[in-house]
Amino acid sequence: MNGTNSENSKRYAWLEDIFSGTINYLKSCPGICEVKVGSRMSISESQIKSWENANSPFLLPKDLKAFYCFSDGLLINWNIQFKDEVIPIGQMQVNSLEKLSKIHISMNEKLMNHFNSYFFMNDKSYNNNNNAFYNETSSCIISQDNFYDTIINIHDNYITNGNIMSGYLLYDCKNYGKVILLYHSKLKADPQIWFIDSNNEWNFVSLNFISYFRLMVKNYGIYGWQLAYTKKGLYQSTQDWLSFYAPDRILFYNQHRDRLKENYKIENYDLNYIKNKMEKENNEKINAGDNAFNPHENNNEHELFLLKYFGSEKNYNQMLNYKTIKKAQLK
Repeated sequence: MNGTNSENSKRYAWLEDIFSGTINYLKSCPGICEVKVGSRMSISESQIKSWENANSPFLLPKDLKAFYCFSDGLLINWNIQFKDEVIPIGQMQVNSLEKLSKIHISMNEKLMNHFNSYFFMNDKSYNNNNNAFYNETSSCIISQDNFYDTIINIHDNYITNGNIMSGYLLYDCKNYGKVILLYHSKLKADPQIWFIDSNNEWNFVSLNFISYFRLMVKNYGIYGWQLAYTKKGLYQSTQDWLSFYAPDRILFYNQHRDRLKENYKIENYDLNYIKNKMEKENNEKINAGDNAFNPHENNNEHELFLLKYFGSEKNYNQMLNYKTIKKAQLK
């Protein structure tokens, strides 16, 4: 029994470490009544190999593999007390390896272009060979002159070969959508994290698992935060809770909303446009996945605001009033 308790203590300490104090921060916030932390025992290399064999030719990315080697999935729920009712506000979840299951992707040319616009720029062979990339099928280096020919070939194949794109379910957001680990089988690019919204539209979120994990923590898993990366944008209730618990995130999303919307204006695949656009964004260092934000900056001011806002019952009926919250923050 002592061994089990010791293992659980170590696991909790590890979780608190990778969450940068987030768990204890949530527990200390006025109004939050429950923070439930659940993790599973680690999995073996043989279990990972079994998954990779069953889903060949795809391999788990190193960051996700390292995560599974410590904990086979993760589930953190947190709730608030509203009078006599407990209301769920946030959830941070990563599916277990067993539930990292393949999903069906209904491909079409427009969607293929959308995927290519992100995966081509991260193709390792293309980036490591002076504007050329390696095509396993032809076993040769393809110059940029033939780049569009390769794009056309992929377009021609997407109907007959449904395995060009393969997605695996990282987290089911229920009413909001699904978080997907997405692979491109024709390019030497690492899998990316995408979000399928309730309209069945695919939305890029981050280049890798660890960047998505950071985003999840920065947003405290508040329900619907992934919608910030969609054409539809955040629900008002999600904006309210982000403004309340993660004001820096809602500020970031509002500042870069126009840039996020611009991603959906690209109807035709234009390699030069995409490349210039990505270079400009990298220079400006505003990539959402690596956005520098410490959720515990100015903790005293943040906690004073929370205490002030949750201090009396009369404020409960204003809890979802975004303008009221913003005014309170400015006082």
